[in-house]
Amino acid sequence: MKKIVCMLLSLGILFSFAGCKNNEGGQDNLGTSETSVEEYAKKGQIPEQKFVLGADIETVKKYYSDFVSQYEQENPNEENTGHSHEELEAYYFDVAEGEKTIRMDTGNTSFFYEKAKADKGVSVISTKETAFGFVPGSTIKQEIEMAFTSKGTTLEATAEDMYFVIQTDTSVILRYTFENIKLDFYFTDNILMTTVIMNTQNWTV
Repeated sequence: MKKIVCMLLSLGILFSFAGCKNNEGGQDNLGTSETSVEEYAKKGQIPEQKFVLGADIETVKKYYSDFVSQYEQENPNEENTGHSHEELEAYYFDVAEGEKTIRMDTGNTSFFYEKAKADKGVSVISTKETAFGFVPGSTIKQEIEMAFTSKGTTLEATAEDMYFVIQTDTSVILRYTFENIKLDFYFTDNILMTTVIMNTQNWTV
């Protein structure tokens, strides 16, 4: 009987060590699997955003339309100012149609696509919200440059660039290009204001 008890105790200790080892391995894996800013960008993804480049247009429209409808039903006396609440994903949603393009706007984030390429999904995402961990209104240009292994290009914003942003006082863009993905950080007085990611193959107007 004593032998059986000893054997069970030994097995228990052995499995305890094995469990600890597995946990340590799990922590190591988590540490090495962190996705970098560049990896997200190459996938056409802003990690804080619900949708990525190439997302289905109708899915995006339905998601935000339903979200806003639910919010308005729950808050019938809330004034719609055209801007999202900070604590909400969106409580405003508008679709603006141009001659060749469509802009879907949540107040803080806009999704663009070309009418002729609607089957390609979202082609541009522009956001005034936190993107890749960078906070508009407080993150400076040098902080973003330090997060990339590749070198970005600094240039003056053109009228064409400003099509994707609401504010008009942006003067400088820090641009990174990864094959068909273009990632722009817009600055005013060296402070991040807007982040724009684009699939240049699907946005050609």
